[in-house]
Amino acid sequence: YLEYTIRNTQAPQGIWIPLAVTGENKPAVREKEKDIKEVFFGNTSGMLLRISVIDRIGGWNEVFRSEERRVGKAVDGVDCEFCFHACRVGVKIYAFLNVYLRHQLGEYKKVKFLNRYFELRNYSPLRYYAIYKSHVTLMRLFPEQKEFQDTCRYYWGGMIKWIFMFESQRFRKIYYIVKGTVEGCLTPLAKVERPNQS
Repeated sequence: YLEYTIRNTQAPQGIWIPLAVTGENKPAVREKEKDIKEVFFGNTSGMLLRISVIDRIGGWNEVFRSEERRVGKAVDGVDCEFCFHACRVGVKIYAFLNVYLRHQLGEYKKVKFLNRYFELRNYSPLRYYAIYKSHVTLMRLFPEQKEFQDTCRYYWGGMIKWIFMFESQRFRKIYYIVKGTVEGCLTPLAKVERPNQS
């Protein structure tokens, strides 16, 4: 990974991320350094970038982080906010498709139903609250991120369905999902945007 990025003078400048692999997914074997894809988001886990790039972006949004800690219970979406703001100021994000990071999301469980397999995250109710609240807030902060919005809508529909079908504490989780969604819609953006963003 370091040979492809930090030590490679020909690497495209910006944010570098590995390909995150979750659950039991097995990555395809890629051996060519040219397997690089420009993306709109990457997990901070495994992220590499130069100090000069951090300075250009303005660092992480501590206002967003502190607001999440104040309400919640858990912090979520900080890496999304960082990447979206990076895109807004012209910093590109590159995924190295031949570098893999095993990334654990929730309490992973795979179930079979009607000859189909479903991958469950089994987050806690408060974690679901943080996910929905922060992601709805981010959709309002960064309306230009259409792909993020489409991805959220796609996974949220499936997530609620899987919670009802397979997870424990289903009604408590749905309650916190609704609570997080409503608060994400009502949170004043001035409370969570970067000081120089408004």
